[in-house]
Amino acid sequence: MNSIKDGPRSMKFSPLSFQGNTSLDNLDTRLLTPELAAVLKEAPHGSCVGWGIPFEIDRVALIARDPLEVAWEPIKARWFIFMHTSDYVPTQLGSSTLLQPLKGPGRDREVAARYTLRYTDGTQATADVCRNYQVGPFQRHWGI
Repeated sequence: MNSIKDGPRSMKFSPLSFQGNTSLDNLDTRLLTPELAAVLKEAPHGSCVGWGIPFEIDRVALIARDPLEVAWEPIKARWFIFMHTSDYVPTQLGSSTLLQPLKGPGRDREVAARYTLRYTDGTQATADVCRNYQVGPFQRHWGI
């Protein structure tokens, strides 16, 4: 596993610890595509910095089918930034005889996940996580 640091750490951010549902070492690779399983050993792990933002990666949240709730101690923050990736999702052609626009191998703008943050006052905020916008695939298909 890799401790990735692509530059200096910004002191304006602090990583939050949470208990995911698996560790990278014990991840059930049957839930992954063969392409992702093959590069899992290259996944970021431990103390990492991405674009100046520090992350502590220990237990991860694997979402394969069902929604997952992850909790941490209440904290006041202006921003929440998540490090995440998506698995490869093959393009599927529909059975319709009408030509449908293809979104390409990255499935642009398709909703991959939905984050809901619950606040201590009972309110919540929900944000869609769209492919190739808020989350990218583990492999890039351009510039190779």
